[in-house]
Amino acid sequence: MTPGQTTAAVYRALATVPGHPPAADPGADDAAGWQMLLSEAPRQAQPQTLARWRGRVDALALRARFSDVRRYRRALPDGAAAQMLFSLLEQARVDALGARAYAGVRVNLEALMQERWIRARPEGVVRAVRAAWVETLALLARVPMGAPLPPAARLALADSWRNWISAEEAEELAGLAGLVG
Repeated sequence: MTPGQTTAAVYRALATVPGHPPAADPGADDAAGWQMLLSEAPRQAQPQTLARWRGRVDALALRARFSDVRRYRRALPDGAAAQMLFSLLEQARVDALGARAYAGVRVNLEALMQERWIRARPEGVVRAVRAAWVETLALLARVPMGAPLPPAARLALADSWRNWISAEEAEELAGLAGLVG
């Protein structure tokens, strides 16, 4: 079995809802994106690099398994920043569900989030820079939602995540925990 075949098999296993037909490869909807992801498979077996790449595959599979595309499209807000935040929060929701069920998926998603944590740490982001702040806010939301974060980020944010946003925003983000499912 080639690495691409193995990856596709893992994707199908994670994306398939028990009692339903097996999930198709994501290539049916996004052939170019799926082929690009497969072509970016790490050539060397460095554990952190491999885990980050597996996290990307796992995130795609969890989105296919736990996200209702029709419901998502109906609820999608107007505006580019709102849509970006909505998408990131939906990914955090499905990541939390998958991480609860599969310990290996949690490890891979934590590795993937390490990269995003370095780029979007709250203390380094200017709120006026909309796209950067949206990604940072989505990372902060992962704490109350129980979505995977790298251990260093989880420790840094465990008690202080509410300090980076207004009290109203913190209350709304905390309320997302009850919506994870």
